[in-house]
Amino acid sequence: HLFLVLLPPVATAAMRSLVLLTALLATVAQSLRLSHPGLHFYGKKTVHLKSGSAASLFYPALRDGEDTPFDASRAPYPAITFAPGNLRHLERYDSLLQHLASWGFFVIAPHFGSMNTLPFVEHLSSSLDYFDSQNTHRDSQLFGRIRTDRYGLAGHSMGAGAGVLLAARDPRIKALTLLEAVDVFPSAISRLVDV
Repeated sequence: HLFLVLLPPVATAAMRSLVLLTALLATVAQSLRLSHPGLHFYGKKTVHLKSGSAASLFYPALRDGEDTPFDASRAPYPAITFAPGNLRHLERYDSLLQHLASWGFFVIAPHFGSMNTLPFVEHLSSSLDYFDSQNTHRDSQLFGRIRTDRYGLAGHSMGAGAGVLLAARDPRIKALTLLEAVDVFPSAISRLVDV
């Protein structure tokens, strides 16, 4: 990209520096294509939550694949819990979750295929508890490597509705992404004001 900026003859060195910095930042922003893979490989493993449910954990890794070594070089990383749609196979979301891990996120998705919203919300909460416990457990590979102040929640369809219910009551969640959200019981719509 080429930027042409005409400065008045009386432009100060500070003005020229500011224009140069602005042009440089615009170039960097253009070069960051978030639809492309990030700086990391992705890893995936199955973990067990205190709720008794299994979950898939996606993470920045040293190479792509299952049970690959964790890349701690840029840790700590922010973390996201992902809530899939009702009765959807979690594997349908693998490319999205791998992509997020490539951009330096831990992403955990509980294996839960039920139409009952409240137990699903509890599994999502257990996902955040998993991050909390791994981040503080000295023997964990993730010890001190999770940004527990930067939890996000993303959900699709019923998972998005369940995500609203959890975000309304859990102050650990700082960001919420809803994909094709549907209302659930109890109503996620009525709880949006609490998010």
